[in-house]
Amino acid sequence: MGACDFESRGFGKTVRDAFRSAREEAQYLYGHAGYTGTIAEKDSVIEYEVPKGITADDFIQLVRHLRFVSYDSDDVRLLEWTDERLVKLWESLDGSARRTIGKAFRETDDKWGPAGAVCLGHTPLCGDDNVYEFVFFGWASE
Repeated sequence: MGACDFESRGFGKTVRDAFRSAREEAQYLYGHAGYTGTIAEKDSVIEYEVPKGITADDFIQLVRHLRFVSYDSDDVRLLEWTDERLVKLWESLDGSARRTIGKAFRETDDKWGPAGAVCLGHTPLCGDDNVYEFVFFGWASE
C-alpha cells in the first residue's frame, strides 16, 4: 500500500471542530475501511501559523516540496523539480519562516502521522459569526 498527499477544507469554531467535520465528510464520501488517500485516514491535526509575507497556499506548497537532505539530519531542501516561483519564494524567506515550514514538513510527512492545518480566517457560515475556515494537508495511506 502506498500514500498520496491530500488537501481538504473544513469549517468550525476551532481547528478540532473543523478537522472532525472534514474527516467525517471524507469518511462518508470515501468509506471507513482505510486506505482512502484522504483526511479520513487521519486521527489528529496540528495547526500552523502561516509566516508573514506568504499565503496559506504557498505555505502548503512549500511544505509539500521539501525533503530531508538525509534522514540522519533535520536539514531540509526543496525538491529539484520545484518550480522557479517557489524556489525564489523559499530563498526570500527569513530563518524563522523556513524553520516553521520545515517543522510542518517534518511533522506531516508521514502517512500515519497527523494532518497539518492552517486557518484561512473567519467565514460567516449559516449566520454564525464564530466559524473559521481551515485547510488540512498531509499524506494519507491509499
